[in-house]
Amino acid sequence: MEFSASALYSAERLLKFNKFVAFGKKWVWILMSLATLICIGAFVLTWVFFGFDYTGLVCAVAIVALDVFYLVVYFVLPKSTVKKSPSLDATVNFEFYHDHFKATAETKTGHESAEHRYALIIKAKENNGDLYLYIAKQQAYILDITTIEPSNYENFKLFLKNRNITTK
Repeated sequence: MEFSASALYSAERLLKFNKFVAFGKKWVWILMSLATLICIGAFVLTWVFFGFDYTGLVCAVAIVALDVFYLVVYFVLPKSTVKKSPSLDATVNFEFYHDHFKATAETKTGHESAEHRYALIIKAKENNGDLYLYIAKQQAYILDITTIEPSNYENFKLFLKNRNITTK
């Protein structure tokens, strides 16, 4: 074994990852904000210059409803789904070997283990003491950086880089 790390998948840590993913989609938030501003601005201008129009009101309400829906999906729903997550309060231990890594979880339902080749990891990102090893667009293994000795962390990042995984 070359390196080891672990993490407690607390509700706070899982929600922090969810927010990180949501805020990583800056183009969606920008596009949504612009569309909302344009739609509401067009409604107000139409009302001022041509009088009240129900079609404009319906469009403005629809786009605001879409914004609220998106906010609920990314920030409200995860709070309730995390409480039901099988990984909640699981302790996950990671062992990194030359050609693969192993994740072993102690969950409420028992002991689970998985081994993967490094090719499974599509990207790695750091965020406030955590390292996310993405295995899908919105799914990642979460490592607590503080469980890796500070002197070894740079070596660990080099180890990942040598396996074509760049940490951002």
